[in-house]
Amino acid sequence: MLTGNASRYHPLVIAPLSLVPGGTYTFELEATLGSNRGYASISVTAIEPPTSGDLDVTPPAGFALYTSFKLLAEGWVSAEPPLQYRFETERGIMRASSPDNVLEKARFPIGIAPPSLQVTVVVTDALEGSASESRNVNVTLSNTSSSLVNEVNDALSTGFAEYSLSEICQVVVSTAGILDDDEEVLETIVSALADAVENLVDPELEQLELSIESSRALTETNLNDASGQEVLEVLDGLTSTLASVGLGASGSTVAVKAVTEALSNLLAKGLLFTAPEATRRHRLLEDGSPRVASDVLLQTVDALTQIQRETLAANEDATGVEAANLKTASKVISNEIKDGVQEIGLAFMNASSSIAPDDGSVYAISITEFLVNPHDLEEIKPALSRIGLLYAR
Repeated sequence: MLTGNASRYHPLVIAPLSLVPGGTYTFELEATLGSNRGYASISVTAIEPPTSGDLDVTPPAGFALYTSFKLLAEGWVSAEPPLQYRFETERGIMRASSPDNVLEKARFPIGIAPPSLQVTVVVTDALEGSASESRNVNVTLSNTSSSLVNEVNDALSTGFAEYSLSEICQVVVSTAGILDDDEEVLETIVSALADAVENLVDPELEQLELSIESSRALTETNLNDASGQEVLEVLDGLTSTLASVGLGASGSTVAVKAVTEALSNLLAKGLLFTAPEATRRHRLLEDGSPRVASDVLLQTVDALTQIQRETLAANEDATGVEAANLKTASKVISNEIKDGVQEIGLAFMNASSSIAPDDGSVYAISITEFLVNPHDLEEIKPALSRIGLLYAR
């Protein structure tokens, strides 16, 4: 109830999937002043995702890395144009969201259950309503490892010559799914992705998403210690940039999940606990030594939780992301208690923290849990060991 000339702002948070797409909903406010009562209302329409579209992939079969495929998304309609199209396979993203409904000269990896490979287009409208369509393509291997290595090198050279981040990332994702036991090839594509990120990536969400997804694909391979640390350094830089750009579009949630999965994969490999190697991409400490990998990991997690907090309204339910070895939860609160300590529950991960905020303050809190102790490989335990990080502003 509001009295006199008082006013109050309160964010309205609706549970996911509680509104029917295309449905119209009316929200009503009642205000009372003494014996007088007034009303105001507003009607909104729930987002209806794009419909009626299809995905065509030609040819319907081919060889991994060799065959040039064409992907065409056609017939998609929406009441909220313009539309954006993202192409991906079960191995990773082929091209980040773009107004272009065609992807030509695509190179595919082999599928998780070869010879079938699932290819998908995700179509998003101006209000971030999204829909997808998938096709199965037969992709096989028919060449020796030596010829595949030559093909990888040729494709990377073409990608750099054409300043095409998309083509380089396609080669990285495809190769990671084929030659993940070839240490020399893995070092080549890790170095290529790091070079592309350093020289070709602009601070735009679509390019960051594509680069992060490619990094995630690399963490699923048999990386050696040096390559693993190099991928971690790349992820750290990309996540820090993503935090500065913010989550301005639907594709950003894809990037956040990919960072989480990539860090989880690296934790599982134990690559963070070996003595650091001074790769050419390491940002060195003041004494000239490379940063300890666990410090790089925690800095990346800091950026990840910063991204989450900046999407939240005060007192909204906690949000976060979860992977096998890593879980985060974040919440923003305002001081709506008279005095004393406030217990903040993060239901997303069954965790809580206590703070004593000053009057009128707004605080943000993030908690990160690791299945693997990020500081000591010897302390891998089946239960989660919690590391709490409290941020206030």
